[in-house]
Amino acid sequence: MKRKLFTSAVIFIPAALLLGFLAVGFFALGPKPPAAPPAPNAAPPLRLPLFSGALQEKLFDLQEMHGQKVLVNFFGSWCAPCVEELPVLRAIALRHALGIIGVAYNDKQEALQDFFDRYGNVYSRVLVDINGHSVIDWGVRGVPESFLIDEEGRVVAHYAGPLTRAIWLRDFAKFFPLLPTP
Repeated sequence: MKRKLFTSAVIFIPAALLLGFLAVGFFALGPKPPAAPPAPNAAPPLRLPLFSGALQEKLFDLQEMHGQKVLVNFFGSWCAPCVEELPVLRAIALRHALGIIGVAYNDKQEALQDFFDRYGNVYSRVLVDINGHSVIDWGVRGVPESFLIDEEGRVVAHYAGPLTRAIWLRDFAKFFPLLPTP
């Protein structure tokens, strides 16, 4: 009898503790008031060499785009998800007359040229991040990663991963209320 009671206690007590922890965790994670959207932050500096078949000596500065909306898209010629998002980027550029700045990360000139020869160039300007500093400055976690910059030079939307039509509609299209979406 004592052995049966001991066995039952060994099973019951840990199970009760586990259920108690789960219940507390479940109720602690219950509905919370919606968080206010984060305030737009100023876009980090972006001053890099231009690429147009070869690396140019001229540097492009994002400040040149002040007063215009622009999409900054970090990509790599070696990145399969970057290829997947090209049709969406192309549609966005055409429908919204939006300048898209492509920032090539961890790329070689020959590989970039092969990439554009094969898939076409959806970018209004292509910049090359030779030393990886802009990726750090912008907090990029991987490619592709996109940032929508408003006319005031603030990051108003951001997405890490390949842009899809659904993501564009959910996170970015609200900044283009009068224009059709892709």
